[in-house]
Amino acid sequence: MNRIVLLMETGRAATLEAASWFAAHGDRVYLGARTMPEQIPNGVQGLVFDPLCAESLEEAVKTVEAESGRLDIFVTGVPSHPKDGEIGTGHDDAEMLDTLMRNVYGSRIVIEAFLPLLRRGMKRIAAITEIESSNSWSTGRDDLAYHTSLAGLNMMGKILFNHLRPEGFTFRWYCDDGVPGGMCAGDYITSGLCYDEKEPYIHSDENRLTMRDAYLREISW
Repeated sequence: MNRIVLLMETGRAATLEAASWFAAHGDRVYLGARTMPEQIPNGVQGLVFDPLCAESLEEAVKTVEAESGRLDIFVTGVPSHPKDGEIGTGHDDAEMLDTLMRNVYGSRIVIEAFLPLLRRGMKRIAAITEIESSNSWSTGRDDLAYHTSLAGLNMMGKILFNHLRPEGFTFRWYCDDGVPGGMCAGDYITSGLCYDEKEPYIHSDENRLTMRDAYLREISW
């Protein structure tokens, strides 16, 4: 057994495919969710908890610590995608707030809860997101709460990068656009990026947070 990996369920096929990829490569894989999908990949262990419930989250951390002792890779994403119509046509404020709480704040507090275990492992934080999360590349006009939380997840990643990179944490932001071919999420998340400590800091891809698609094309923020 190699790495210890926790992926948060997002309803995105690429998340389950990544979980399957990790399991096939001999990793111990947890899939975290409030409600587990009917089918999860072979070799993947379901971890049912509510990120917004402190007691539930604490139990999840204790489970991983007791069974594995550390966490090498944490993979997050946006789990809630309400269909609230075209932007500007009227939205349910309460539903929007709940979406942002779960998609952005929920991700942040889960990462913070698992930081002690991540510090014992390879210290990698990743996200499986989409090109629509880019402020400059997005063309969508529907689902304001969803698009807002995609952008919020990216900003959370930048804040975490600034805070944790000095400790040796590394980050992978993978844009899933559904196009076949290229590098899968699991392969990209475990890949190494250009890093030479003798080079100027800015010359290293590890020293900046980038989003890339399956063909390693950088997606601007």
